[in-house]
Amino acid sequence: MSSTILERLKEIFADLCLRDQVRPLECSQEEDHVHLLISYPPTICFSNLVRKLKTISSLKICQEFFNQIRRMLWGKRFWTKSYCVI
Repeated sequence: MSSTILERLKEIFADLCLRDQVRPLECSQEEDHVHLLISYPPTICFSNLVRKLKTISSLKICQEFFNQIRRMLWGKRFWTKSYCVI
């Protein structure tokens, strides 16, 4: 993933988090996945937050960077269905 795409992901995540009173603390990448450290209120359903982050960021990244990412997609998806919470 290029640094341009990662920077755009950070912007998208920050915007979405701001809407839900979630604080993005850190975002980094590996070759095939992203690490996102957040602080969120207990009133937020975490699975809904993840769904929103993945859905909206996928749509925006695919619209803006499709030619750059098309070989990296999981089928036709930018994200897999899974996520890890620690």
